[in-house]
This record gives sequence, structure tokens and C-alpha cells, in this order.
Amino acid sequence: MRFSNVFRLSTLLATAAVQVTAVEYNVTVGGSAGLVFTPEFVNAQPGDSVFFTFKQKNHTVTQSTFDSPCQRAVGGFDSGFLPVSAENVDGPFPVARLIVRDTQPNWAYCHQANHCQQGMVFAVNPGDKFAAFKAKAMASGNPPVSTPPAVTPTPPPPTPTPTPITGMDHRIIVGGPGLLSFQPNNIVARPGDTVTFEFHQKNHTATQSTFNDPCKPLVSGFNSGFKPVGDGVTNLPTFTVPVNDTKAVWVYCAQANHCSSGMVFAINADMSGPNTFEAFRAKAMGSTSSSIPPNNVGSSSTGTSIPAPTTTNTGAAGRIDVRSVTGLVILFASLSFLL
Repeated sequence: MRFSNVFRLSTLLATAAVQVTAVEYNVTVGGSAGLVFTPEFVNAQPGDSVFFTFKQKNHTVTQSTFDSPCQRAVGGFDSGFLPVSAENVDGPFPVARLIVRDTQPNWAYCHQANHCQQGMVFAVNPGDKFAAFKAKAMASGNPPVSTPPAVTPTPPPPTPTPTPITGMDHRIIVGGPGLLSFQPNNIVARPGDTVTFEFHQKNHTATQSTFNDPCKPLVSGFNSGFKPVGDGVTNLPTFTVPVNDTKAVWVYCAQANHCSSGMVFAINADMSGPNTFEAFRAKAMGSTSSSIPPNNVGSSSTGTSIPAPTTTNTGAAGRIDVRSVTGLVILFASLSFLL
């Protein structure tokens, strides 16, 4: 019995150590380096995360196999196309996150045109096989239509990057003329970032739920309350929530049957496995009812803050606020082509 207890304690301590030492790897997709992932591979442990930052022009990170480098693996992860214009040199840039589940090799490529055949591939834990994997990719399909860009020697795996003090604000468009959607509907955010929901026509909410019950409010979760917006309104209401960690956050619109029509949103949903955004949306669309949260939860549509530990109307980072925003709206586009 004593041995069993000691074993359990050592197992718990080991698990805690893995959680504490999880590493974040940053990979740049495209950009000034050309058709390349930078770095081209990382060696990671279970629980580590790989953050792909997409730069010019329009790329994906799509899982493949060693034997078929330029074909998507059945059931594999896929970021979808994330276009970035040539004029956008300072950001913000779209980001996709991959959580490493084991130490097995994971092979990936860019699904755009013949980018894979030009050597735009990536791997997690490739061992000594990355060069062979890249050679297979460049030998597959049609020959390259242009000379591949010069690639510098692969650097060693990067060290963890500290979380920036000033976070990024992700702006989400809620609704609009004839639209039952959050745009974009699935983002990756880091601790210290904020997510601002900007409400358009007609009358919607941003209400936190759970993966298992997409159309029911999470007890003590955030809720914008209903935000009615008429046609021609320019002083649009907003609702901002802080991102405190990298756990998945699930959101829906509590208006009528909007949730069961697919009007849902996620922060940091898994790219693969059972808890993807696509699975969450499918659950929502299979719901037979949508629950309306209690009144006066979160912030009211008038900008008056409902008492809560982190509520303000000043727009300070890391707090919930309600703001009227005018001027330029930065919106991530996805699933479209620039090339």
C-alpha cells in the first residue's frame, strides 16, 4: 500500500512537471523567406504547442504522410487557407496552433498550388528523415514551375518565446445584413490577448458555452447580452473579453435558433482530435433548442458595466469592456485566395 501511494505521488509529480515545462514553438509560414516554413521542423514533447504565424501570401499547414508528402492525410489537421496581403508587413497576422500529442513524427505541407513540390514542407519530430521527406515532396507531382527560393540551413529547435506584455486584440464581426455568423469563427489567441466582438445587424449575443452543450450558457461564463443594431448604424456596440490562458473557449449566439443554424465561435479549438471547431459547430447544428442566458450577465448594450471582478468601460487590456468603435476595422479573412 505504501509503495502504491508513493508511486501515485511520483506519477502526479511527473505529470505536473510535464505541464509546467511545456514549450511553445513559433513557426513562420511564407513571408519574405519565400515558400518555406521557418524553421522547417521542430523536436517537441507531448503537451508542447506549435504556433504557425501566416505571412504573405496565401498558405496552409496541412497534415500529410511520409510516403505521400503532398497529399492530405485522412483525418489529419488542416489550417485552411489563410491569406495575407503583400501590403501587410506589420500584422496582425493569422495564427494556427497545433498541440503535440506524442513523440511520433508528424508531417505537413502547404496545400497551395505547387508549393509542396517546391519544398514547402514541415515536420514535428522527424528524426533523421526530414531531408528524405522534403526530397519526396519535391519529386512528387508536376515539376516546379519556378526555381525554389534559397533555403538557409535549418536552425536548431527554437527556445520558448516569452509571452509579450502587450497582447493582440482579435476583432470578431457578429452578424450583419442577412448573416448568422461570427467572422472569423475560429481563432487562436494567447494569454494577454483580447477578443472584441463587434455587433452588426440585427440582434445577437456572444455567450460562452461548452463543447458538449454548444447552445446552453456556461454557468458563470461571459455573456454580452443582446445587442440590437439597426440598418445604417455606424456607432456599433462592442464587447471585449480577455484571454487568460490557451484553453479552448466556446461561444454561441443565444438569439432564437441562431445557434442551431451554426452561429458559433471558438478560441483555441484543437486542430485535430475530437474537440475541433468543426465538431463543435456540428454539435450546435444538431441541437434542438437554444438557451437564453439570464439578463444582466456580462455587460449591457448601453455600456453600463454589470458588477463583475474584471468589468470596465475604459477598454483596458485584460478586462471586459463595452466600447463604441469607429474607423478602420481589421478583419481576418480566411478560405480565399490572393494568388
